[in-house]
Amino acid sequence: MNPTCSYLRSHRWMRSFTVSHYPLKEMSTSDDYLIRCFPRKLCLALLKDTARLNAKFLIKSVLRNVLQQNESHVILVAMEESLDQYMYCLRKMGLNLQPYLASGQLHVIQPQDLSGLGDPHLIQGEESGSALRQLHSLIASKIRVEIKASPNTWTTQKEVLGVVGDDKDVTTTERVGGEATSSGRGKAWTIMIDNISCLYSLGCKKSDWMGFLHAVTSLSATCSTINKVVGPHACTLWLVVHADIPEDESWIKYLEHKSQVVVDVAQLDARMADIDGTVTITHRHASTSSQMESDELVAGGRSHHYSSVQQEQHMEAAQMLYFRAAAETGVKWITHIGSKDLL
Repeated sequence: MNPTCSYLRSHRWMRSFTVSHYPLKEMSTSDDYLIRCFPRKLCLALLKDTARLNAKFLIKSVLRNVLQQNESHVILVAMEESLDQYMYCLRKMGLNLQPYLASGQLHVIQPQDLSGLGDPHLIQGEESGSALRQLHSLIASKIRVEIKASPNTWTTQKEVLGVVGDDKDVTTTERVGGEATSSGRGKAWTIMIDNISCLYSLGCKKSDWMGFLHAVTSLSATCSTINKVVGPHACTLWLVVHADIPEDESWIKYLEHKSQVVVDVAQLDARMADIDGTVTITHRHASTSSQMESDELVAGGRSHHYSSVQQEQHMEAAQMLYFRAAAETGVKWITHIGSKDLL
């Protein structure tokens, strides 16, 4: 046996993945195979990358897919790259962002939008806590553009950032479903923060930071409630984080615990021809028997039923894809490799 192949078989990330004798199987630049790896009903996905291999190519692929599906409004918090960079790269990938910005389907928040605080990259200490509060308020205000809610629906406490309100404002899924049946309004939301580690580098207090994380991860459930949207993709949150910083391990574990799906982007330990790395998609919460009840989604006065088990029963606990990331034209996904491709 080829010694390199033997080494790969024994290595940890290859134990559950068999090297085939078939040539590379590519999905071209289509993200269909990647998107099928995610459950239809997704609230929080955590994308973990490293300083050596950034996941910005992955967030662009997800952004392109969400916009092209036209099922959701998108809020993009562009902390690591500017809007101009996104527009340039997405144009190379075949998607013009300008129409989505003009129509209001895509909302972009950039560091300079944190007005009145000077240069966001120089904010430290107490002011950084204010910057986080302002960012949370900006995201909340973007969502309110599309909804009709009571004035007390969105409230920010001084001690803990979060979405709070009277008990009458906190409705269950059953009540939301009933209201949606009678009104039939509301559209899904997708919130994407391209690198939440950049926010942590502002040097805020731990209490402010954990409050911000709690507030952001609470947006998904609360938006689904007040926007009267049920069914798949009521509100989905995508967070990108640098996972190779030891000081950040505690709060990254917190986000990982709250996530439905964790995506690890990593380089290969051994060289392979035309392959940059792997994307491992781990489903943390498997389907249970209680999920067999269908959720009702109302669109245009007609009722549609989506069975979560039907959508997710074929999902594996962990799935791996190989990829080759082009500088400007997107990603080529590879489902398996052949032994001849090992160097």
